[in-house]
Amino acid sequence: MVCVAVQYLGYDRLLLRGLRNPEPRERRRALGRWLGFAVACEGLTIGAAIAYAVVFGRGHPSGMAWALPPIAALVGISLPLQLAASRIARSALRE
Repeated sequence: MVCVAVQYLGYDRLLLRGLRNPEPRERRRALGRWLGFAVACEGLTIGAAIAYAVVFGRGHPSGMAWALPPIAALVGISLPLQLAASRIARSALRE
């Protein structure tokens, strides 16, 4: 849930406000800022998931339940990107 909230806040504050600007240069700048934010979030989440897997995977846990938190984080950080992609596409078609 935290991952979804972080992505949505970045989407709202960085991307949406910039895409509402009628100036194409400002829309491109907003897209660049948001893209940097999205890549950083993905990288941090992937790094945290790998660290979690290394730490908890060493104990040879039984079952697969130990893997659910990093999987949920990766899904939670990636799903909101679909919302952003559709908004970017609408903005591009508006030009």
